Amino acid sequence: MNKLLVTFLALSIFTLENAYSITVTFEAPCSDKAWFSATLDADSGQTVGDLTLKALKQSGLAFVGSAAGINSINGTVTGLEASEVISDIEMRAYGWCYTVDLVEPTLLPNQFKIKTGTEKIHWFFAYSHYFNGKWLDMCIPVSDRMPDFICEKTK
Repeated sequence: MNKLLVTFLALSIFTLENAYSITVTFEAPCSDKAWFSATLDADSGQTVGDLTLKALKQSGLAFVGSAAGINSINGTVTGLEASEVISDIEMRAYGWCYTVDLVEPTLLPNQFKIKTGTEKIHWFFAYSHYFNGKWLDMCIPVSDRMPDFICEKTK
């Protein structure tokens, strides 16, 4: 066999072994229903951010964000509107969080590389709880609280 053909066959086998399908889902705030779910072709080493952007572009959902993170989908609140001040020492900050196969990574989406066999990336709107100088909880689903200022906007 010529060297070029051997190289092509080796690359084809490598690509087939590292390619698989992954589901990316965006959960509607204040609901247990998905706004959109897509099954994409993925390769080991791609980031959650890359696959998220690919799914969002395919979905037709309006969004603001990048591979580093999602700010808003379908007009969800951002900036000061995404802050719920409870007192001088307590607040909740709202935004988009994700899990990979039900595990919540501590990395930005553009830093988290998926591995072969990863089945699902799940995005959900959540809050983080700040009290007396410390962040107590992170990425608690907004559907656990159902605050009017968010849930009324996303119906």
